[in-house]
Amino acid sequence: MTILVPTDFSKPSKVAVLYAAKLAKKTDSELMIVNVVYSQASSRAIMVTPKLEAEMKKFANNELDILVNEIKSQIKGELKITVRLLTGFPVTNVLQRFLRKSKIDLVIMGTLGATGLQKVLIGSNAAAMIQGSIVPVIIVPQNATFKNFKKVVYATDLVNMEKELSTVCKFVKPFNANIDVLHVTPEDTPIKLVPKQLKSDLIAKMKYDKISFHLSKNDAIPEAIDDFIIRKKADILVMFTHKLSFFEKLFSRSVTRKLAFHSYVPMLTFNKDNLTAPKK
Repeated sequence: MTILVPTDFSKPSKVAVLYAAKLAKKTDSELMIVNVVYSQASSRAIMVTPKLEAEMKKFANNELDILVNEIKSQIKGELKITVRLLTGFPVTNVLQRFLRKSKIDLVIMGTLGATGLQKVLIGSNAAAMIQGSIVPVIIVPQNATFKNFKKVVYATDLVNMEKELSTVCKFVKPFNANIDVLHVTPEDTPIKLVPKQLKSDLIAKMKYDKISFHLSKNDAIPEAIDDFIIRKKADILVMFTHKLSFFEKLFSRSVTRKLAFHSYVPMLTFNKDNLTAPKK
């Protein structure tokens, strides 16, 4: 497996790089650290001269070398690390083009979990990657550290739940993780679900006995999910994005995007519209 982690050398991105490095070590994967430099082709960087661009690349390469040395000093044993310097704008478009022509299995990136204008500026790249990535994306909060994936919460709107849970199982089975399936619905929504029976059905269909099902009625869905993962002391939250899904209709932006900004644990996201898209 190859794990790509973009960095702008800020503290949040370095947290994500270290998280990715520890996961790569745990899974015997290759870690690819990528930095994107604004290029002359960008309308945003129209004033960047070739000389200035060369200086920016020189600075970025130097920072990449420093970052790799920092990671190697904190990770014991063998760890395969490669670095790539890309050019262009906006950052997410550059990364998504790179994903389509490269053999990348997972993207990991950081976010501050800030509020207001700062949230818009910092969180926009993370949200755009969730929306457009053809591979799974893990969003890492500023204070997160990788330990293991033993307690996994999968939040579902019940649309394609079994197919999604099958994907979750494939990802977490190597970690022998417990999966808590959570469905949150508005309080006035009638629903006929028997959690114990559904749990038994899911265990039988997935052929994996570490699955539980939980039903919660709460009008504040993102907050309800956050409260649940805190109560369960989850290592990671898993969510799938959908076009025009139940979640999308409830909020101006999806629950997945909202949680990317303030979740207390890392979030693994799968974009159902893009995951099966062919690489170009």
